[in-house]
Amino acid sequence: MAKHRFRVTVDATPEASGRPLVFEFDSHDDLIALADRIGKSGDDDLLFFVGLKLFGEALLARRDDPLLKEFRPHFGELMKAIKSKG
Repeated sequence: MAKHRFRVTVDATPEASGRPLVFEFDSHDDLIALADRIGKSGDDDLLFFVGLKLFGEALLARRDDPLLKEFRPHFGELMKAIKSKG
């Protein structure tokens, strides 16, 4: 399965201080195309969608973690329901 590479940058607003957070990750989904397909465009929608996808990638990377193992099937059901919309 082809992977898509993304860079996430979180910058503080001018009122806040601090260094930006920057990291890269691979995803089996093209997140931008998927967000467009399911109509994610507002800040709240994108926050939910990107956060959920980042959490999913972290779950995959930690698939043997006993704490998360029980949660994975439920997460999979949620993602299937979200992806089927649109």
